[in-house]
Amino acid sequence: MLEIGTGTGYNAALLAHRLGAGNVASIEIDPQVAQQARANLAKADRDVTVSTGDGAAGYPPRAPYDRLIATCSVETIPWPWVEQIRPSGVIVTPWGPPIANDHLLRLEVGQDSALGTIVGSAGFMRLRAQRWNVTDEPDDFPDIATRSSTDLDPHDVLGNHSTLAVALHLGQCRAVFETNAEADSETLWLLAADSWASISGGPRTSMGLAK
Repeated sequence: MLEIGTGTGYNAALLAHRLGAGNVASIEIDPQVAQQARANLAKADRDVTVSTGDGAAGYPPRAPYDRLIATCSVETIPWPWVEQIRPSGVIVTPWGPPIANDHLLRLEVGQDSALGTIVGSAGFMRLRAQRWNVTDEPDDFPDIATRSSTDLDPHDVLGNHSTLAVALHLGQCRAVFETNAEADSETLWLLAADSWASISGGPRTSMGLAK
């Protein structure tokens, strides 16, 4: 089994207890964290191979694996993960676009594919290789944005089962709800690298700008 993201080593220790000595490999991108995990696993007498490196590349020296579990989320399944799993093997990973980054996928690996479905919820930090970089709202946004009105409540869109569908269309975009306690109002910001939009309420005003 391959674990992506060793952390403290706790999860790897549980896997080794279940699967037996020498059957678990784990990769951690932070050298200091990896070193501490090795010490923790040695103290717990768990035989786990802990490597330091980018989990997006998997860990080829021990491939192929029967199972892969990630303790970080991804938006796109790294292809090396699929390549390093035997046919009929399983990948379990947190997944989702920025606005809906809390889904748990279970994928079964075929000859050249990995197919599966969402099986639950799981909130984890993003794999470093896939972290997004978007700007904050521009200071002069109210002056340069195009204004329109809407009856849409953003909580209805981003607070129910439609969130994932919306997030897939928005792509590399994050949502930020900004509350103004003095004015008793709330603004939803949709922030991407090159465009911004907001919805402000009472009678809601939507504003958008694309560079």
